[in-house]
Amino acid sequence: MEESNQVTFSCLANDFVPNIFEFKWLKNGKVVKNASLEFTTPSTAVSSDDGTRFSAASFLTLPKETLVDDTRMTCEFSLQRGAKKQQVESVLEYRTRECSTQEGFDMKIIPPSWEDLLLKRNGEVRCEVTFPKAA
Repeated sequence: MEESNQVTFSCLANDFVPNIFEFKWLKNGKVVKNASLEFTTPSTAVSSDDGTRFSAASFLTLPKETLVDDTRMTCEFSLQRGAKKQQVESVLEYRTRECSTQEGFDMKIIPPSWEDLLLKRNGEVRCEVTFPKAA
């Protein structure tokens, strides 16, 4: 399997009303301006006893070389409620970490496909471990 030269971040918002929202991505406190790197799903409506609630997601893909250890990535989710705007932030620090193996074991993390995540709304992360052959 070929290693990707990109890193994808995701931000999920669930169970919100009204359906007037915005995602914004920041890298080290500065807005990421290249919109071609960001994809936001259309909101999905779910009916419940207390009315209709919405869910949506935003994905941001960046080249690996633009990220160094301790890069702070922030997803801001804003919700418009009348004249007021409510905002929630999710912050993480990016770190490059390789899977460490011992005694010649080989380990690969296989991410879900975009098709599975966005169209089928289901993703699976697999970990494949190869053991050394006995001599």
